[in-house]
Amino acid sequence: MLKLYKQIQEKIYYWQAWEQGTDVLLHWGEVGQRGEHQTIPLIAGENAEDILLRESAPQVNQGFAEIEPVSLLAIEFVCEGTGSPADLKKSGEIEYLTNQFLGWTGNGFCDGNEIADGTLTVFCCVMDRQIAADMTIACLRAAQLLDGVKIQSIANVEDDSEVPFIHWPEATQAVSAEAVAPVVLPETQSLPEFAATSEAERQPNHDVEAHPIEQQKENETPNAELETEEEEEE
Repeated sequence: MLKLYKQIQEKIYYWQAWEQGTDVLLHWGEVGQRGEHQTIPLIAGENAEDILLRESAPQVNQGFAEIEPVSLLAIEFVCEGTGSPADLKKSGEIEYLTNQFLGWTGNGFCDGNEIADGTLTVFCCVMDRQIAADMTIACLRAAQLLDGVKIQSIANVEDDSEVPFIHWPEATQAVSAEAVAPVVLPETQSLPEFAATSEAERQPNHDVEAHPIEQQKENETPNAELETEEEEEE
């Protein structure tokens, strides 16, 4: 799968392409918006990689480039031990939904989950953490998965000193499900399933090094301080 991005002033635009069955799907737009997509059928003897290179060349010439998301969104809830069947089912639903709406809005991907100290955390690598948080809250509410969930984020995974910002339940800036309905379910149900970039995006991350948010849990501060810090950043 190919993911290209370009920033124009305050906005980030994406262009994505991947092979899906006997087709190549192209998808482009502004980060946080569903954008547009086009399906190119593969003909006999045609290589999907050749189509990806051909279709992406004009975008690269216009300044689009591969950029890895540096922001991290964490969705966590209390679980039983290493996760009961119900916990794992909820985690799987959250991972699937986030990967779909993040993918179809060009805002990143779900990076699996971790279970530690009675908490199951689903991680998402995102381009815009506030948009991702708002959509996550709206999507989980619509799917009746928001109860008992805590959502927090960090702006840059490479900044070891950054304190996670809590978006839910304490923060009040989250939008309603109706406000973002055009870019979350049920609109995406009519689209093809969004392809994960790699096996790492499909599989739980129980055995990998802890994500930055997990590493900083012991240093969490009251949300009032977090909100103050976020305001200063803005």
